[in-house]
Amino acid sequence: MSGYRISVVLISLVVLLLVVVCIRLDSSLGEISLNSYLIWEFSTQPDRIMLEQPRDLLVCVVCELPQDGMSEQIEQVMDSMTRIAKNHVDYTGRNFRFTFACPVYNWNESEMTRLKDWCATDLGEIELLMPSDYPGTDSLRWLLEKTVLFPGRSRFAIIRQAGQPSNSRTRRDTKAELILLRDFGCYADLSFPDPASSLQPLRINSITSVSHQADSDNPYDDAIPIKSGTVSFGDLFVIDGPTIIDWANWNDLFSPTVDFGRLSYNSPPDTARIDRWIRANVHVDGQPNWVFVKLILSDDFLTDSSLNLLNSYDQVLDCLERRFVDGDEFRLHYVTAHEMYNIARAAEAGKIGSAANYVDYKLTP
Repeated sequence: MSGYRISVVLISLVVLLLVVVCIRLDSSLGEISLNSYLIWEFSTQPDRIMLEQPRDLLVCVVCELPQDGMSEQIEQVMDSMTRIAKNHVDYTGRNFRFTFACPVYNWNESEMTRLKDWCATDLGEIELLMPSDYPGTDSLRWLLEKTVLFPGRSRFAIIRQAGQPSNSRTRRDTKAELILLRDFGCYADLSFPDPASSLQPLRINSITSVSHQADSDNPYDDAIPIKSGTVSFGDLFVIDGPTIIDWANWNDLFSPTVDFGRLSYNSPPDTARIDRWIRANVHVDGQPNWVFVKLILSDDFLTDSSLNLLNSYDQVLDCLERRFVDGDEFRLHYVTAHEMYNIARAAEAGKIGSAANYVDYKLTP
């Protein structure tokens, strides 16, 4: 009888431990559904049987720029970023380039000119950083009309500021916002994963299409996976970044590490994270040989910690090139946001071979 009681106590403790871990994980994941993650983690992925070697590893880094415009410190950091970009090449010999998410509605003309001058030296490309919350579609229309980032360029991607919950927004407005974004030329939303956003899609580690014609009030919940050989009819692509629970690395007894693919002072890049980003296996359904790794570099890389953060990032690029430039397991490709979108569209069209052939498949910068 005593043995039976001990077993009951042990089982109860294990159950209690699992409950506490689930609660802590659910809190860490925020608006990302723990149920969705566990389904992704433990489900069989049919695409795995279609893998060929080498695979193409597509790395895109989106840098959030601050609201208050250019400063002397930013200019110094940009010089460091230029050196990093020029010192790193991928499998095809192309230099690394950043994608800058800029709140252009808050930057003056001279600041934008300076940023464009940097990008003209092949440092990168500019896309639109949007506030995570705004009063409604009228405010969004004003913001888009004020955006002067794209003279002569009809298409752009958006990245919403992270870390600011958008629960105050009505779900009813989301469909109208999608129509506005589409009509103004937005082709992709690169904001996710974002555990603080109520727009966080249910489907993670995927490339999907979101449409204002979705059944639910929040179209992001009904985002449809992009599939090779099948034409999508949504308003814009949602290209997800990695969301990975590292079960082998626990912050404490009850909380494993969660990697959202964000690079910041509190979550610096390191070589151990590379395998997590690859394991997320973000790809177009039916084309598993092109793996998308979209990372977001928080704007705190422009603070006093910028040197250490950029040095860490430099080391990660060194590691990527040591492991994947030889082309045995992966062929490393450095891409910008619009190039990543182009490759996703090529995968949707059923294209095969080297992903580098499709960097200008639909859109040109």
